[in-house]
Amino acid sequence: MIKTIAVDMDGTFLNSSNDYNREEFLELFNKLKNKGVNFVVASGNQYAQISSFFPEIWREITFVSENGGLVFENGNLLIKNTIGNSIIQEVLRVLENTSYGVDIILCGVESAYILKTGTDEFKDNAAKYYFKLKEIDSFQQLPDDEWVKIALHLDDKNAFSLIEMMNSNNDSKLKAVYSGHESVDLIANNINKGNTLSQLLNQWEIKPEQLLAFGDSNNDLEMLELAGYSYSMGNAGEQATLVAKYQAPSNDENGVISTINSLIDKLG
Repeated sequence: MIKTIAVDMDGTFLNSSNDYNREEFLELFNKLKNKGVNFVVASGNQYAQISSFFPEIWREITFVSENGGLVFENGNLLIKNTIGNSIIQEVLRVLENTSYGVDIILCGVESAYILKTGTDEFKDNAAKYYFKLKEIDSFQQLPDDEWVKIALHLDDKNAFSLIEMMNSNNDSKLKAVYSGHESVDLIANNINKGNTLSQLLNQWEIKPEQLLAFGDSNNDLEMLELAGYSYSMGNAGEQATLVAKYQAPSNDENGVISTINSLIDKLG
């Protein structure tokens, strides 16, 4: 039986209009509660942003944010996987010397940080995904925070070249993963949605075979590999489709909610 459901947000739970069928989901969520099924949002985005999509029930949802860097339960920080200052500084130096035209968002526990010199377009886009966002003069002097991720925004034509460069560099301390929407995340080699969900399931004494997961992109692969019931979306990338055991309708076809409803007898 399925005891926990984990869903990615962008391209998975959210449709192309950056929303979901709220009335239908609230009805489904009450069914999940009655069956004792945990609902987990697992996203590369910041907790403050993803929790805002669930104004009535955010305290009843567990959030795996920053691609597994932070976990919040009942509104409180439960799990924290951080990256040391020296590693962050070293990778930032590499990024600032690339020719790929990379915009950088440094993601901390307390806030995310961007340079004051960034374009207005980049700042506006960053603000959509990072509700706690501060502008700083330079990355050479790090703010007083703890680090969970470096998020990059660049043209898709350069994204995979940058990923290959970072991941083929034996000295690189962080792993680069494509998260969709012209975005690349740099995370610690041992931090991903799958590993953090495994930590969470252990605390809840739930087996991976009892996990139902939905994803669409490369930063969902470990989560899909972990889950006993794994679904890629109809709009998913090639790797997510290959890794998942099953396929759900696309994010614009209400794929997550309709699939969970079809599995209602397996829940609880």
